[in-house]
Amino acid sequence: MSQSPIDDFSEQSVIRYRQGWKALNRLLHEDRSFSGHERNCAFLNTGGDVRRQPFADISAASGLDFDDDARALALADWDFDGDLDIWVTNRTAPRIRFLRNNNVSSNHFLAIQLIGDGETTNRDAVGARVEVVLADDQNAPLLKTMTAGDGFLSQSSRWLHFGLGHAEQIRQVVVHWPGGERTEYSGFEIDQRYIIDQASGEIRRWSAPTDRKPLVSTPQEPPIPLSVARTVLPARRLLPNLQVTESESPLNAEISKPTVITLWSATCRSCVQELEEFSRQEALLRKAGLDVIAINLDNLNEAGAEADNVLAQTGFPFTTRSGTVELVRSLDVLKRAIFDRWQPLTVPVSFLVDDQGFVGVIYQGPVPIRQLVSDVKLLRLPSDQLRDFCSPFSGRWVTPPPSADPLQVTSRFIDEALVTQGIEYLERHAQLAEQSPSSSLLQAPGDLYYVLAVLLRDQEQNDASLNAFAKAIQHQPDDFRYRNDFASLLAATGQLNQAAEQLLQSLRIKPQDIFVQRKLGFLRMAEGNPAAAIPRFRAVVDSTPQDIACWYNLANAYRRNEQLNEAMETYRHTLNLEPRMTLAANNLAWVLVTHPDNNVRNGPEAVKWAKQACEQTNYRQPTFLDTLAGAHAEAGDFDEAIAIAGEAARLYTERNQSEKARTSEDRIRLFREKRTLFNQLPQ
Repeated sequence: MSQSPIDDFSEQSVIRYRQGWKALNRLLHEDRSFSGHERNCAFLNTGGDVRRQPFADISAASGLDFDDDARALALADWDFDGDLDIWVTNRTAPRIRFLRNNNVSSNHFLAIQLIGDGETTNRDAVGARVEVVLADDQNAPLLKTMTAGDGFLSQSSRWLHFGLGHAEQIRQVVVHWPGGERTEYSGFEIDQRYIIDQASGEIRRWSAPTDRKPLVSTPQEPPIPLSVARTVLPARRLLPNLQVTESESPLNAEISKPTVITLWSATCRSCVQELEEFSRQEALLRKAGLDVIAINLDNLNEAGAEADNVLAQTGFPFTTRSGTVELVRSLDVLKRAIFDRWQPLTVPVSFLVDDQGFVGVIYQGPVPIRQLVSDVKLLRLPSDQLRDFCSPFSGRWVTPPPSADPLQVTSRFIDEALVTQGIEYLERHAQLAEQSPSSSLLQAPGDLYYVLAVLLRDQEQNDASLNAFAKAIQHQPDDFRYRNDFASLLAATGQLNQAAEQLLQSLRIKPQDIFVQRKLGFLRMAEGNPAAAIPRFRAVVDSTPQDIACWYNLANAYRRNEQLNEAMETYRHTLNLEPRMTLAANNLAWVLVTHPDNNVRNGPEAVKWAKQACEQTNYRQPTFLDTLAGAHAEAGDFDEAIAIAGEAARLYTERNQSEKARTSEDRIRLFREKRTLFNQLPQ
């Protein structure tokens, strides 16, 4: 997979990273190896020159080179024979392996476990460094550090294991405790285990227990594959729309009672045998109130004639249909959403559904008829009883029964680029929930319609999305999310009054929500009602006084409501919070230039703020240049005003903004007449 972006957060790098995760997850779900069956590796430190390959690959000789998808490794002297054994966990079977070190050697060892004092050092002594000084090699002590995790998803033994080679005497052991204390200990013997207690300074020799059970190796025996896999669903799942060749309408409309839908092919011997069994047991199936629909897939490969022969030879007495690619993909999506393993859909496969079209049991392989008849009873069980038949062992449930969450299936459709089918599936689920609001099989219709509305909005189906939002609110009128998102879509489609009503309802539910206050302020401004926007923006800045953007919008609302003195005060406050706020500087300068009160207009101050805005945009923003030109005129410097207005007109012309260019040229004529802009309308 792609490595996590560290320095490069470009769109291409992030996309590559996400694609790596997506590919990795697909490998997981499809039971495939992460590493392509790369064998485990083991390397031996030969003690050679680091420049000349000091490690040798001994994978085959060590017995570690299993064809496993290995992940974590932990070391421990599990059998207390003085050498380290290995535990390995794998993503695939076998999930765990114990590799016992049976190497015969005359080498010696020393094992030490530390106990911190609980004050300057944690009780597990994590972070402590231990030096073992051998009598014949005092200049090169053996070093180990106590860690809280020494591998990926793994933690080796807390015993610090030192291999001593052929050394037979230990001079001393030095412990550097995490709190800074350095302690020297002596009196250690080879091939022994010791516990060092920091608080008491005591060294205790420790012996392994004698009543250990022996470890017995066993061969790996994979389970024998069964011809039929039967899965009872703890929460029944709605069958997706099944399109067949014989009709433009989905096959689902033909289901009015418990039905088994089986997919088959004439090229599959097990399928033919299953059809023969269905034919022989017709009376038993009908007595159980069970219908059968056999969907043949041979027409997908233009081999439908052979299927007709099979049906004629077996005398199949139930409904038969020819499947489509869309039908196979829909059922494959359903199966993948239910099971965490994304195995291909193979024939024969059967789905036992109830009279509403909810799948209760899935069979992979030819299903025994008596099992089918018995399973029909499961379709009538309440969910708290049904799940007892789903578990392979008895026990006590600690969670409530699951509901038939359609979002997993919908998400799977979308992941498979079948967005229309996903939306259709969720919409059918929502309609059923609306018709049966008390059903334990279904989620609340409000939540379903809300998710449906969001999906439709993302597909730019705005009318359908608005309708789904309205239905969601009808079922749950006090859900803040529904109201808030509904308002956003209404505003985006130009329905400002309706959007404002939804935002007011959102505030009724959460009166202190400043984000809704801000959105309502913007909405009132878009409606051309700055007077109504002012209290909304005011509520935001009262709650979050450092919200620079909202201070700026409050100032704009004051200006558009002709409360110019309040606007100037608010612009100044905005610039005090953020001096680089160019829009606030420009707008303040414009008000200082065009204010109707002679005592308030201030050319020099306007020049200051307009020049700041122009400098911050390198004099390339013609709107700011227009303001600066008006400020110079107000300050009496008409020659500078004419020159700057001319530059603004030139930039407007370059950008094909001819109307604005003409406005700047009109102002040049005004400045040549020594007239100012105080009587001009605000920008």
